[in-house]
Amino acid sequence: MSDKLPPPGEIELPSGKKRRFYRNFEGQFISREKYEQLKAGLPTDLPVVKPGDSIPGQSAEMNIEAERTQIRGDLADRDRLTIGSDVTIQDSKVQQTQTGSGSIATDGAVASGKGGVSIAGGVAGNVQNVHQVVRQQTKGAKEKLLAKFINYVQRKGAIRSPIQRYIDNERKAGRQPSFAGAALAGLPLNKMDLHSADFTAAVLVNCDLSETNLQRADFRKANLAGAILQNADLTGARLNGADLSDADLSSADLTRVDLTGDTVLNGAVLAGAKCEFAQFSHADLRTVKMSSTTSLKWGVLIGAKFEGNQTLQGVDLRWAQLQRASLSGANLSKAKLNGANLSGADLTGAELSGAELREANLDGVIFDDELSWPDPEVDRILKVVNFDEIEPSLISGSFKGAILRSVNLSGRDLIGLDFTRANLDHANLHRANLRGVWLEEANLEHADLSGANLQGARLNSAYLGDANLQGCNLQSADLINADLHCANLQSADLTEAKLSRANLKGANLTGVRVNKEELAKARM
Repeated sequence: MSDKLPPPGEIELPSGKKRRFYRNFEGQFISREKYEQLKAGLPTDLPVVKPGDSIPGQSAEMNIEAERTQIRGDLADRDRLTIGSDVTIQDSKVQQTQTGSGSIATDGAVASGKGGVSIAGGVAGNVQNVHQVVRQQTKGAKEKLLAKFINYVQRKGAIRSPIQRYIDNERKAGRQPSFAGAALAGLPLNKMDLHSADFTAAVLVNCDLSETNLQRADFRKANLAGAILQNADLTGARLNGADLSDADLSSADLTRVDLTGDTVLNGAVLAGAKCEFAQFSHADLRTVKMSSTTSLKWGVLIGAKFEGNQTLQGVDLRWAQLQRASLSGANLSKAKLNGANLSGADLTGAELSGAELREANLDGVIFDDELSWPDPEVDRILKVVNFDEIEPSLISGSFKGAILRSVNLSGRDLIGLDFTRANLDHANLHRANLRGVWLEEANLEHADLSGANLQGARLNSAYLGDANLQGCNLQSADLINADLHCANLQSADLTEAKLSRANLKGANLTGVRVNKEELAKARM
């Protein structure tokens, strides 16, 4: 068998007339129509749909004649489809024409303007003949035309196998299947193999893509509003700028999917979806529906918007990048945030009760201005290092730069936490265990630290003006350059504490235990 299609031949008839003949790859004689289809790389085994035949997928009562009657005269309004070809198909024959409306018209409907296709006799006739339109197109437009034609025949109840055959042929030829800009709205493309296909700017509104292989497919700027993508495999797919409004992505695999840019996710469903390593930076996720089985592990959600989202309970956000994310008012109860980077995130009014935040980075996190203990609004924050449930050796939370004004942490075990540059003015830390904490440059103005254990704490350059440190244990604490003016240090233990350049003006030092040499280095 030759891998090259034989050229057409000619024979001379007894009458003197010449007639062309055509052969396939095996050398067998075939019709001109099939020869043209082979030449264009199109399948030649599509079924013939004749008037009176039942349409596959439809009821027996809906036949071609009924369809013709229904659409007579108004198909141009209901099924307008731009093709961009000067071709008219009438009575199953292909003719060149200079007219056409850019729409598919049937049953005598007249097309006007350039780029129209008229199919007389409705969808009846040999479907293969329609494929001859493809050979009129230049390379690059063929795929678009085929996709648009398939859209038409699909809506009329024809089988969907041409799509898969087209894809298979393109892959065999080493080309990427292209549906760029195609109108595929409402098509049943479920359980198909469409990996690496090009759907850029395609219209896939309400399309069924459930359980479809879409690995590494390109959906940039595509319209997938209302599409069904349940259990679809979108691993590595590109969805930048796509419209996924109200799309159902439940239990879909979105590993390493790129959703950056102006991707629209309003009302999308991600319940049970696997979005590990996915790119959601600056995405608007406020109305996205998630569940406790949604995984965003290692996801990139820098600057993402979650405000008021009440479906984040139990969501897996371990090791996710949530820097500067807006989570105000979101429900993150029982969410897994271990190792997540929440630096600069806004958690004002967020529900974090039962959330896991072990080893999370909370540098510069914005919490509520006023919190109380044992109010759940504080418990939601401190589950990070709990304090009641986590072994002390595993505590490594960071509250660098956190706004915790008036927070009530009295009696809490906060060993080794990092509050560098945190705002703790008017905080209640009475009898709290702050041994070895980092409070460098922290604001503790008017804070109540009476009876607290600050042994070995790093308080250099901290501001403790008017703070209550009565009976506080400050053994070996670093208070270099700390401002303690007017602070109450009555009966405090400052043994081995470093006081170089500390401001103790106006401080109450009654009963203080302190090394005189160190005290001499302070400013009195």
